Amino acid sequence: MLKVEPEFRPTATKVLEMVQRSRGKKGDRFRGVPRSQSPRNCHSALYEFDIAKVTLQAVSNTPKNIRVKQLAVGQEHILMLTIDNVVYAWGDNKFGQLGLGDRRARLQPVRIEILDGKDITRIACGATFSVFCADRGIVMVCGNRKFTGNGKTKEDYLKPKVIDSLLRDDIVDLSVGTEHAAAVCGDGQVFVWGNGQSGQLGTGKQEHVQTARKVCKFTKLINCLYN
Repeated sequence: MLKVEPEFRPTATKVLEMVQRSRGKKGDRFRGVPRSQSPRNCHSALYEFDIAKVTLQAVSNTPKNIRVKQLAVGQEHILMLTIDNVVYAWGDNKFGQLGLGDRRARLQPVRIEILDGKDITRIACGATFSVFCADRGIVMVCGNRKFTGNGKTKEDYLKPKVIDSLLRDDIVDLSVGTEHAAAVCGDGQVFVWGNGQSGQLGTGKQEHVQTARKVCKFTKLINCLYN
């Protein structure tokens, strides 16, 4: 059911029928609902769940017929990657974490046009920064200057910029915590950067790493949590 490719996910009607069968109730209740006859007809629907109010609300102004490949949720901002490798962003933008060239918050999804044609395959959100991985192994970042992986910088990145220290490495996966990040290469090498005051970077020290640093080899799975 939880397939990466939208065209391989079951329709809502199919899911309901599966539930009915699992409960032993084989009525005709859902047979009149039209089904998608082709993968080209499928699309994604986005909803936001308000925990405090216990309400479910559709995300407004979502592009029509969009097919979502991945969602990344930060502290107060969201990234969305489509099956066509287009990236959208919305939410808080005080540090430029939306990658739109300014610090203005967005209430609705906005396309990050600077990433068009970059073949983005993975996205990740920190609390105040965002990371993007392209299919050529290039990693880009925007947002809070403390977590760019590019060493000491005087200004926040209002638009995605390449992490220069990772240019020689073919990055295939990444994971981002609240204030730290990790990237893994095809050969298993792992690079980290960001806040390591609780030892979460695995460098052997409690330190803040500003330039992406290699910490280990032969790793296939990475996962950054809160701290």
